[in-house]
Amino acid sequence: MNWIEKYTKLLSNEYYPEIYNHFIAATLLSSVINRNCWLDFGFYNIYPTVYSILIEYKNGENLFAIVRGIELLKSTTIPLPMYNTDMIVENIVSYMYNTRVLCNYNNLVFYKTPCLLYNFNMDDMSFKLPHIEGLFSFINMLYSAQDEYRHYDQTKREETILTGPFLSLLYGCSIQFYDKILSQELVAYKYLRSNILFIHYNSDSDSDSDSDNDSDNNNNTDNNTDNNRHQQLMPIKEIKQLKQEVIHDLINISNLYGALSIKEEARRKLIDIRNTNDYKYKNLLTRLTIVYSISRSMDGIVEIEDIDMAYKMINVAQSTKKEFKKLELKEMELKRAKLKEAKLRRAELKEAELKKKEK
Repeated sequence: MNWIEKYTKLLSNEYYPEIYNHFIAATLLSSVINRNCWLDFGFYNIYPTVYSILIEYKNGENLFAIVRGIELLKSTTIPLPMYNTDMIVENIVSYMYNTRVLCNYNNLVFYKTPCLLYNFNMDDMSFKLPHIEGLFSFINMLYSAQDEYRHYDQTKREETILTGPFLSLLYGCSIQFYDKILSQELVAYKYLRSNILFIHYNSDSDSDSDSDNDSDNNNNTDNNTDNNRHQQLMPIKEIKQLKQEVIHDLINISNLYGALSIKEEARRKLIDIRNTNDYKYKNLLTRLTIVYSISRSMDGIVEIEDIDMAYKMINVAQSTKKEFKKLELKEMELKRAKLKEAKLRRAELKEAELKKKEK
C-alpha cells in the first residue's frame, strides 16, 4: 500500500467520500514534501504544489474530511506552518515570513518558506470577490517564483522577501459558494483553472440514481449496504496501528531532500504530454507525478505508473465536475417544471374565479 492508500484506509470507517480523502491526502503530502523534492527541467525546477478545493452539494462531508486531515498533520512533529485565518494577501505574506523554516541538508543551511493554506468551510467567512481575486493573483505569482518572491505592501510601504516560497491549498466550500464566487471569470483564475483541483461530490447522487426502484428493493439494498459496512469496519486496534504507521511514514517523507530521478520511458512520456498543446493540465500532471511517486516509494525514482496515476486522478477530478454540471441542469429543469406547473395552477384558479363571477 502506498501512503495515500494507507491514509484513505485509515478513514475507511468514517463516512467521508473516498474521493475527498484521496485528494486531501495528496494535498497533505504535497505540503510536507514542499521544496524538499523536485523534478529538474534544466532551466527550472518543478515542485509538487497542489491546490485542492472540495465542493460539497450538502451535508458537509468535505468540511469533516478536511478536519481529519489537518488534525493528523498537526499530530506530527513536522515543522509545517499552516494558515487559516483569512484570505488577505498581506496577512498571509506576513505569516509566511514570520514562520519561515531554517533548513540544514548535508551542511547546506538555508531558509525556505512553506505554508499550507486551509479552510474548512469558506461559506462561514466573509470572503468577497476581491479577496478571492487577490488570493488567486498571489498564488499565481508565488507559483511562478523560483528561489524568492518579493511582495510590496502599498499600505506599509515596505517590501517582504520570501525565500524558497511554497504554498499549497486545501479549502472546502458549498456548491452555492462555488457558483457565486469561485466560478466568476477572474483574470488570475483563468490561468489557475488548469492548476486547481476542484473536486465535486453530491451525497445524494447514489440514492437519486435508484429513485425509480420500488420501496421494497430500496429497503433491501439499504440493509445489505449497512451489513456490508459493519462487516468491513476496521477494529480500533488496527486503526491505531495504521495511524502510527501513516504518521511515521509522513515524518520520513518530510526528511527527504533532493531532485528526483526519472526512468527513461517515464521521462519520454512526461515530455510528450508536456509538449501536447491541447492538454491544459501539463503542469498539474507533473506536480502530481512527484506526489504519487513519493507516495508509492521513498526511493526518489519516478516511474511511468506515477505519471499514469496523476493522469487518471486529474481525469477523475474533471469527471466529478461534469457529473455535477449534469445534476445542476437536472435541478434547473425541475425548477422550470415547478414554475410552469404553478403558473398553470394560477391560471386555472383565475379562470375558475371568473366563471364564478359570471354566474
